Amino acid sequence: MGRSSAGRRTAFPRITLDVVRYACEHPAEASPYYIRESGRDAIKGCMLRVHRRAVELGTRYAKGTRWHRIAVVDVHMSIEELEDARLKVRQFIRSLEDEEEEPSLAEGRRKAVRELWEIRRAEFLRKRSVKRSPRTLEFYDYLWNTHLLPIVGDLRLRQVTTSRVEALLEEVAGRVQASRPWAEGRHTANHVLNQGRMAFEAARRKGWILRNPFAEVEPFEVEAAQVYLRDIDLTAVGQVLREMEAQAAASTSASRHVPGLGSLLALRVVIYTGCGHREELLYGSTSWLFQDFGVPRLEVPRAKGDRGDRHGRFLYLGPHGLDILSRIPRPAGSTLLVPGREPGKPLYRLNETWAAILILRARAILREWQDQDSESLDSVILKARLVSGETGERIPVKALRKEGV
Repeated sequence: MGRSSAGRRTAFPRITLDVVRYACEHPAEASPYYIRESGRDAIKGCMLRVHRRAVELGTRYAKGTRWHRIAVVDVHMSIEELEDARLKVRQFIRSLEDEEEEPSLAEGRRKAVRELWEIRRAEFLRKRSVKRSPRTLEFYDYLWNTHLLPIVGDLRLRQVTTSRVEALLEEVAGRVQASRPWAEGRHTANHVLNQGRMAFEAARRKGWILRNPFAEVEPFEVEAAQVYLRDIDLTAVGQVLREMEAQAAASTSASRHVPGLGSLLALRVVIYTGCGHREELLYGSTSWLFQDFGVPRLEVPRAKGDRGDRHGRFLYLGPHGLDILSRIPRPAGSTLLVPGREPGKPLYRLNETWAAILILRARAILREWQDQDSESLDSVILKARLVSGETGERIPVKALRKEGV
């Protein structure tokens, strides 16, 4: 067995609790000394560093000039805790061996997830943003700034394991549910997973990591929206829209009536046309509106950006859709189809307007009709999940795009 100049044993077949006890009973008198594993079951490079008042488990690297501490050990720790620390030493030693074969892995070990996103974002702007809609980058920024960076942004790339990604998705879904109790959070979690996959795949191609932990995690299963409104539901929604539009038209801008007339009219366009309310209406421009040949229509570029003159979509309005679009209030000089409350910016979304119609009034109207009719109404809204805790299906704005409307 190896012995130091002072007669201490410096090599054991395996570092156990007895070896830890021995090290604690033989502290260093001045400079620290090392106790290494040297048996058949030893982890090559795993050793104890014995100080005067503490004992550390770790390994030496860079030709013995640097020390990497995994844990501070003592006689009171459990066998499981010691074995877990030994395995972490083995993982670190293997990562050093990998770095000897692939020097770029050392850079990956030093990089944090936040740095990876900064690099990835700069590459996106330089190489791909010209052919993409600005909303694409806005959405990416939202996912990273709201979910990925606050949760894993300060971790090193090597610290992001498959199990950590699984926990990340669960945490994202929980965060979404906490802010929007009616939502499950699965769609957002899947978007976060896709962002992580793209970023870490770029890191893998650069040689910073050996495998992509996001690629090994399955996304949440999400159900496609199969619900659509019945005639009786649309009748109730139409009555609510007329009531709210009259109230909003009589309000002044100072009253900041909610919902506003612009959002109510935009929702009516969605009902008339079945359009995708975000990409085809709320982010639309009056330059998309054409009336030549007697056919009123919106010529909508592709969702990922304007890819050419013949690569968009025609959204036919009909006389009602055209009339409603012309009635949407717009400030002088505005080219937005649906201006928002902030000058120069479009209306962000119709979710709150739609919820106000369903929750505040449409269901109440249907219940009044139900009380007046001896037969049960075939209503989706009466059976829907409109608030947290209710059963039934949700009725999002996109339900208006389904066949049967």
